Amino acid sequence: MFSYTDDGAKNCVVIKTFEDTVIKEVSAEYNLPDYLPDVSRILRADAGVCRAGKYINGSSLEYDGSVTFSVIYSTADGIIKAADFSSDYSGSVTIGDFSGDCSVDADTELDSVTVRLQNPRKLTAKAKIAVTVTINCLNCASPAVTGVAGGGDGIMCRTENIDCCFGIEAQDADVSVSEDISLAAPLPAAEEVVSVYLEPYLSEMKAGDGVINYKGNVIANIIYSAANDDPAAPKTYVSIVRKIFISGEAIADGVTEGCLVAGNICITNTEFRKAADETGEDRTIEIDFSYSAYFDAYKNVRSEITTDMYSTEYEGESEMKTIPYRSCACAKSFNFSSAACAELPDGELTNVMAIRADATVTGAEKSGGKLIFTGNVNVYAILSGGGVYMGKTFSSPFRAETDAGMTPDDFDFYANAAVIDIKGRTSDGKLCADMEIMINYITFANKKSEVVSVLSLCRDKPRKTDDGAKITLYYPSKDETLWDIAKKYGTTEAELSQINGISESPEGVLMIPSRKAKTPIYTKII
Repeated sequence: MFSYTDDGAKNCVVIKTFEDTVIKEVSAEYNLPDYLPDVSRILRADAGVCRAGKYINGSSLEYDGSVTFSVIYSTADGIIKAADFSSDYSGSVTIGDFSGDCSVDADTELDSVTVRLQNPRKLTAKAKIAVTVTINCLNCASPAVTGVAGGGDGIMCRTENIDCCFGIEAQDADVSVSEDISLAAPLPAAEEVVSVYLEPYLSEMKAGDGVINYKGNVIANIIYSAANDDPAAPKTYVSIVRKIFISGEAIADGVTEGCLVAGNICITNTEFRKAADETGEDRTIEIDFSYSAYFDAYKNVRSEITTDMYSTEYEGESEMKTIPYRSCACAKSFNFSSAACAELPDGELTNVMAIRADATVTGAEKSGGKLIFTGNVNVYAILSGGGVYMGKTFSSPFRAETDAGMTPDDFDFYANAAVIDIKGRTSDGKLCADMEIMINYITFANKKSEVVSVLSLCRDKPRKTDDGAKITLYYPSKDETLWDIAKKYGTTEAELSQINGISESPEGVLMIPSRKAKTPIYTKII
């Protein structure tokens, strides 16, 4: 992403030069194919999106991608079916002109999804996509010297090392996975697999030497109709949830073991079918899918900055500027329990046939040694009763605490949340979801430093020689350093240390040499 070496990045920091979030509305009209029956009631609408593609076009960033929709619905006679389709989107963000060593990111999140029934054969789907565009540039600027330029200017520089956070992108794209899920007793055999909706999440990300290793799970939400020997009997439907373990690695040049890693993952393709087991019954559900995982690795790189300058030959003045930068603080993950409830839409529909949820982090704050995350969880349930099915969707806020650890008071963060387990229940006229939620996060310390931008030397003002004195006796004030005294008298720390036989903070009276004096006269300054 940026140019630096393991030895450091002299006079360079990474500065966020642009950030903006745009909401892109994606819409699609879907006409049911002939093999699907008419829609009577929409039960659940799912959608997924991957990180948008991007490229720079002049002063704009162009982005594009695709949203996949999966709609589960019921017919007038109580049959459950699913319709899957997708819609492409594109847009642009005005980012202005920038140059140099910069990275441009376009993170993509699904903001909301709605599906409406236009007529029994036509669905209208809408999704809001939040595209956050961020530009980080490497700001490298050595202090400029004006007025007099040459090897005899006696330029002295005071520097310090700061830890500046650099980022590296990596991905593991279009990874193929095949999984066979067995339907063990007492589950009935499958007549038809109606829907398989996959929700992936990353549970572990670890940086190595030029590689990022990761582990995670894909939650398979499966709905199928049960096999029945009586063709005249009403159809019954079964919902099961299974976790499919995934792991892999992404090649990432420049990544080392000390890097902090953030990532997200999306499903790019899904196929499924029923299959017979060794007994000849349809007790296996075969799922083939592919996914792409995207990573951002962060590391602190030592950067040497110039905090003061002067000349031993000429009077001058320094111009200062403030540079903002970030340092990587910590990366952690934690789980917590949360519950959300809503009123039942119908008192007769008390059976939770299927339920899933997703979660989003919206904010974080540090208080009392705790890091407090806030966000929202969206619950999607299908209720049944008496052969009738109905969908229920609702949202609820959450609040989660974890130990703040090394997180500073002034911090920035990256975080994502995943619902890794959910149970649905109904009681007292309410539908409730009991969930376990996992949050992965990275925190960054927001810092500032004052650096020299320009040292202006005065050609007509050479350093004075203190009235011809060869030695000046000087009494330092409290907290005054050798650098301060050397700068004041146009000498160097090395000369002060040598003539006074000291190497650290000045104590007592100091002798200050004047290299241009010709007679041994002493001046005492108190």
